[in-house]
Amino acid sequence: MSTTPTTKLEAVNSMLSTIGEAPVNNLSSGLVDAETAETILNEVSRDVQAYGWNFNSEPDYTFSTNTDGHVVLPVEIIR
Repeated sequence: MSTTPTTKLEAVNSMLSTIGEAPVNNLSSGLVDAETAETILNEVSRDVQAYGWNFNSEPDYTFSTNTDGHVVLPVEIIR
């Protein structure tokens, strides 16, 4: 099993192959089906990334305020 991430172009071409369309060489091909596949891929990617997975969540993490009373989040915090 490969651990190399799939590129967006590879994912779009995989989606196109499931509907019997030919692969594209780049994401700005102008093919409506490719543009639709990329839009769907982006929407699903946002949905998946927005989900709070238990393996990368710290529900009991304590935040402290700085001298101005603001909470400064560490750079590795997404939300």
